[in-house]
Amino acid sequence: MNTAPLNFQNELKEQVTKVTNTAEQHRVFIAEANAARKQVIKSGTGYKAKDVHKYLRDRIADKKTSSPKL
Repeated sequence: MNTAPLNFQNELKEQVTKVTNTAEQHRVFIAEANAARKQVIKSGTGYKAKDVHKYLRDRIADKKTSSPKL
């Protein structure tokens, strides 16, 4: 019995499922980002860019740091 076609079908199904899941995760990420952007624009609050940049530089350098303040 040749199981190659069955293996191919299973592999194809797994790959389609993986791509579909990834696309859905991307859609949710974009929707959440858009909602967050609207909220920031509406509230007028946000972090100072220099504070965020310092925080990210410190995190990348494995330095202990606190989150930027609003």
